[in-house]
Amino acid sequence: MSVSGPSTNGGWKARTRLLVDALFIQSRQEDRVLMRTVLIVSKVRSDGYREILGARIGDSEHFSTWEETWRWLDGQGLKGVFVVSDQHGGLREAVAKRFPDATRQRCQVHLRRKLLGNCSAKTHAEVSAAAKLVFQAAALCYVDLCYVENCYIV
Repeated sequence: MSVSGPSTNGGWKARTRLLVDALFIQSRQEDRVLMRTVLIVSKVRSDGYREILGARIGDSEHFSTWEETWRWLDGQGLKGVFVVSDQHGGLREAVAKRFPDATRQRCQVHLRRKLLGNCSAKTHAEVSAAAKLVFQAAALCYVDLCYVENCYIV
């Protein structure tokens, strides 16, 4: 079985692949500087390039802000989506409500940061290299092989 998912009708390759994240910026509002959230939604086109569907400024990364963002993007025809994102609770809840049949995958960058945050600094290089092998594995059998060879990432 392929790690990247089935290519049959209804598999993730038949779905719209969305990359969803937020970044925090400082924004001047009247005489104050506030931290604001920029919610970014992009999709992977059939030729493999990313296309920004929208970027929206909000006050937080809470459910209500993400829900507003999905409503704002309603005209994009987002149906049957495969969402790659971080594990933020508000985002996960909004995706589950808006796209109940969506497939989700945790962003590899966020997952790698979490892995490295849970191990000692002395093992960062080894853990990072092992994670890279797992993330780039072409099939599950290669992931199993990494585990057998003491990568301990799985």
